[in-house]
Amino acid sequence: MFDTATVQAGFLSLIGWRNTPNTEYPRLNEQITESASGLYYNDAHPLLTVENIEAIAPDFDSMNAITWDEDLDCKAGSLYRHEGIVYICLVDNKDNEPTGVDDDYFATALSNYIADLTRTSIVKLLQRWLVTRKIAGTNRSLLDNWKLFDGEGRSRSSVIGEGRFVGFEIKTRSFNAIQVVINQVGLQLTDAVTDLLIYVYHSSVPDALTTVKFTSAKPYGFVWKSFEALLDFCKYSKNDTTGAFYVGYYEDDLTAVMAVNRELDFFTPPCGGCFKDTYNRLSYERVNRFVRITPFLIPAGGLKEGRTLFDLSDIAYETSNNFGLNLALSTRCDYTDFLLEQKELFTGALMKQVAYDIIYAMAFQVRKDPAAEALRAEAYIEVKGGEMKGYKHALEYQLDQEIQALNIDTSGFDSPCFQKFPNKGLRLGAIT
Repeated sequence: MFDTATVQAGFLSLIGWRNTPNTEYPRLNEQITESASGLYYNDAHPLLTVENIEAIAPDFDSMNAITWDEDLDCKAGSLYRHEGIVYICLVDNKDNEPTGVDDDYFATALSNYIADLTRTSIVKLLQRWLVTRKIAGTNRSLLDNWKLFDGEGRSRSSVIGEGRFVGFEIKTRSFNAIQVVINQVGLQLTDAVTDLLIYVYHSSVPDALTTVKFTSAKPYGFVWKSFEALLDFCKYSKNDTTGAFYVGYYEDDLTAVMAVNRELDFFTPPCGGCFKDTYNRLSYERVNRFVRITPFLIPAGGLKEGRTLFDLSDIAYETSNNFGLNLALSTRCDYTDFLLEQKELFTGALMKQVAYDIIYAMAFQVRKDPAAEALRAEAYIEVKGGEMKGYKHALEYQLDQEIQALNIDTSGFDSPCFQKFPNKGLRLGAIT
């Protein structure tokens, strides 16, 4: 997997589009005319002209566009007409006159259409390459909503509150292309509670990253609460590789209610031969491959006003007290950073992918006028080949060859997402 929007933004200016010499056509926006490589899609094939793309684009001139006025609040995604040209608003704005060239607020509708075609081709190429190289075999979750442990604490194992902050310290291990997220937080209490705040801190940020309101009407039973948005550990760990996350609650928020401890040693693997601990043994082996999770507490005297991040030197680690908490984690491969770091190597293949996709669209467009029908016939031969143009000279074959030739070396990456023999699947083992 990869973050589509981030990759599209990173690849969009790798290769540019050149404006047509015909000044009757609207100018293309700077976002697609920039070229970090010095290459232009127009040079990939003679049919890739602004005029030909305009011939298969929607009829923007006939669309119901708002007449632009300097007093308008322009909304992102809306169409506006100014001086006979249709523009699309890129971001909410006011008092910015559309120019469509070096404009951060507007692009001509045709320029935006070409940008969308390019973004689509970027994603298609990268997805296809991951599949072709069998890297995408690890695209599934390495851990899928995996709980730290199974089972519940006994009713007699209640935790007496002492005004502390209690929870788990979480440190990610150093792997390339790994995304670790918290899906859910679980809590076992002696009685019902409403809107208890679960805090998530990172050692590099003074304020809590997020909070979750936890409500339970189930005395002594584990209750699970999902995060509204997945909390990605690696997002923060990239900037602070020695940092840690802290997930927990303030005991003062529990009024006449106590947590129930699940008596489990977090430092020692559970019994390998004990049937009842099979899940916990697997969880220890699998979760600990990617993160190190340790119960901890901050004494009441070490807490700060405003509930900002506590002094990390005050942390006291616990061996077998989970303070009623459990977590469900997912770990999956995320190739976003890898693809952005290697994007220059995709230049040739991206030229072919964009050429293939757009000319393919020309070959199967449905306009009925003679010019469109002539373009359709010529484009089909260029894509598929024919009697006058053998298959090995067709874009379809050339694109396949370009993608097969993209043999990027991943042997130096320390990650289960870049395996030496990826077709054999991911193997998870115990930490040594």
